Amino acid sequence: MGTGSGDSNIVTQTVNAVGAYALQAPIGVMTPFSGPPVVADFDGDGKPDIIIPSGGAIAVLLGKNIGSSNAPVTYFASAPINWLAVGDFNGDGLLDLAASGGGIVILLGKGDGSFRTPVSVMPPGPTRLIVSADLDGDGILDLAFQFGGGLQTMRGRGDGTFYPAVDLALEISNTFLVVTDFNSDDKPDIAVSLDSRHSIGVLLGRGDGTFQTPVYSGSSTLPVRIRISREGLFR
Repeated sequence: MGTGSGDSNIVTQTVNAVGAYALQAPIGVMTPFSGPPVVADFDGDGKPDIIIPSGGAIAVLLGKNIGSSNAPVTYFASAPINWLAVGDFNGDGLLDLAASGGGIVILLGKGDGSFRTPVSVMPPGPTRLIVSADLDGDGILDLAFQFGGGLQTMRGRGDGTFYPAVDLALEISNTFLVVTDFNSDDKPDIAVSLDSRHSIGVLLGRGDGTFQTPVYSGSSTLPVRIRISREGLFR
């Protein structure tokens, strides 16, 4: 599977309960997609569901419907959607979606695998990579995302809305954006790939939603993948 437009095939394989992880035949689900899918239990039945960015919409395939004749349910947005982040953005205990591509829209989950009408939380613009995390330690999920060739954050209000975006003045590429605690100080940090430097940039967090000056890890080629070890070190 890759990114792009047009009819594409999302393939799943189901583990057989009998035997040592015998895989059943792959199941193809035809739906256009414009970015990587996300997987989580959106309807609370204990089965993973698949949500696929699909141009100006998202396609929702519930786990209970995989292998059936039920087609994915589509929710349309007012802007292109290429990337998705999952989290509870309004504090109701149900999973929601933040979608980027031509701005950022929020789809609040109803807990049954369906979503409320998408709501834009920032003006249209060239957004791409997006992740959700509590960047300022207030127990409310925030967003970090690529805007054009730069990195921005938005603090969550806890009701599904967000404060205006803050530009971190850092050029990034489309390869990856990761939020985790890299230096074991219990504060979220950000790692990004940097085309211009052919390196990885790490912004250590202060725990209040702000970040220190980036530290760069050089490379002779453009980084395309990052793995985080249990100790928070790069491998």
